[in-house]
Amino acid sequence: MVLSITLHLVGELSRIMLAYKIALYKNNFVPVMIFDEIDSGISGSVSTSVGRKLAKLSKLGQILIITYQLQVAVFANRHYLVTKHEAAAG
Repeated sequence: MVLSITLHLVGELSRIMLAYKIALYKNNFVPVMIFDEIDSGISGSVSTSVGRKLAKLSKLGQILIITYQLQVAVFANRHYLVTKHEAAAG
């Protein structure tokens, strides 16, 4: 049997990987995990739930999250602001 999964939202793959990493972390030590836009396409209580799961995961190792939502970021121990500056044309 072949299982086919179609991902419609940018952040779905990150959320699937979050669930996978939480479930398998004890058997597969990974010192640093990176999640890019894990909050894409979610809001409210779902974002808070994702933030709590990430906080739980951070007790086991270091994680870096690129997020745009306060509900996810509020659980972090540290915050970094990253900006992009483009060179002037000319």
